[in-house]
Amino acid sequence: MSNHVERCVSTDAMSVAVPISSEEIDNAVLDHDPGYKKGETPASRAPALPVYQQTTTSVLVDSLPEFPRLWTRMILDAEHGAFAPPLIQEHDFGVLVDAGDLFTRWELTPGEETCVSLSRGRVLELGAGFARVSHSLRKRSLEVIATDSDPDIVSMYRARGWTDARELTLPDVPDDLGRFDTVIALRGVFPLIGELDRVLLGLERIRDVLNPGGRLIFTSSHVNTLLPMPGRSPLEYRYRLIYRGYRSPWLRATALPEWLAVPILKWLGFSDIQILEPSTSEGAGYYAIATLPV
Repeated sequence: MSNHVERCVSTDAMSVAVPISSEEIDNAVLDHDPGYKKGETPASRAPALPVYQQTTTSVLVDSLPEFPRLWTRMILDAEHGAFAPPLIQEHDFGVLVDAGDLFTRWELTPGEETCVSLSRGRVLELGAGFARVSHSLRKRSLEVIATDSDPDIVSMYRARGWTDARELTLPDVPDDLGRFDTVIALRGVFPLIGELDRVLLGLERIRDVLNPGGRLIFTSSHVNTLLPMPGRSPLEYRYRLIYRGYRSPWLRATALPEWLAVPILKWLGFSDIQILEPSTSEGAGYYAIATLPV
């Protein structure tokens, strides 16, 4: 799809999408990148060095030993200065992708810069991983709670001095966290939550913890096999991590393409929905920004 940004406007009869000014997006990127030219598509600007590209490398990964918590090991290695670039293997087509330092560097991608600039108030980051987004938000003096489903990664946050970091997995966001002005869920948060019904529960729970006028910023995948494998949803895809001579188990992911995400968000009560395409260096997918009515 194009990089066109639309605002959904409710009328008495229906909800329609009309073009909106890109001024807010422009200003958001200019805040981080003075060299940005107005009118460019912010999230399509590739970083100086490609960090997510298909590789022609051929390795016999099935013979590698399996390591169930390989993602956690990669994150902790990076935290302690012992990082090595991982490969991502896609299941159905056997494609190997060199992810470089995409998941474990401090520099934000162009899409993440936009997300940070559009964040406001009290922020909850779900599935923060290496947590460079939370780190950048803290530098902007925002109140941020970084979360992850892995207790060792949460311990890493606390070792950084983030004493309010929490272990949680969508849709289980506890009430004692309070309410937020921005919720961020990037990369694998929604794809790895489970089947589509759990994705819906996660979106509902996020809506419930957002303040009026609150903003949800998330990414998901365009992936749709169209010719699904027997016994699998057409929205399901699988991939695994190859790192330091080990392979993770196959991860079952659920795509939430924008043609499905937008009506779901409208149904949940979000009235302002924007879709941004990322650069190819950030992987296959899109950024969505959805705002609750005041």
